[in-house]
Amino acid sequence: LNSLKTGITSIGYWQPVGVVVTTADTVYHIDEGLKQFEPVLALPNDNIIQVQTYNNNLYALDTKNGQIIKITDIKGKFTTTVIARGDYSQIRDFAIDKDIYLLSADSVTKITNGNALAFPLPPMTDKISNGTRIFVAGNIYILEANKKRVVILNKTGALLNQISFPTATTPEELSVDEAQRSLYLLDDNQLLRITY
Repeated sequence: LNSLKTGITSIGYWQPVGVVVTTADTVYHIDEGLKQFEPVLALPNDNIIQVQTYNNNLYALDTKNGQIIKITDIKGKFTTTVIARGDYSQIRDFAIDKDIYLLSADSVTKITNGNALAFPLPPMTDKISNGTRIFVAGNIYILEANKKRVVILNKTGALLNQISFPTATTPEELSVDEAQRSLYLLDDNQLLRITY
């Protein structure tokens, strides 16, 4: 692939264009035939740290301007709408279903219909203090890389399970297939699959 002038901040799959890659201020798609990054949408003056897809829309977390942007494809034309604003400077990751979940080191904020509310975390002996990734499906999964664990909560904040990975080196990314009861963890260039 051709090289980009700035570092990649996120990667995902978006139905209208396929694999998307973001830098701080641009969304690209990968042209498989030409084997190159092609710009889809420029977002000047933004700092996109993460993208997610939901209902055929792409959502981007812009920490510089404190906003979540919804990107919609209408017959090859891309429109942007700011759907949430706030101080997102401490947000590390986000996930989306019908609601938006913003993860900071030791808390989760849930945005429902534009209203931001603190999401209750369960009382735990070893509390969540350094969350790095969040994944939402039927339940909520929070990766704490330094503690080498994933905390599983239900949608009301009750603790369902904790899964430790004591032999992991540097866990970075998390994905979950609830139907197969499998966690996928990217750890130091290895992809681990854990059945829970």
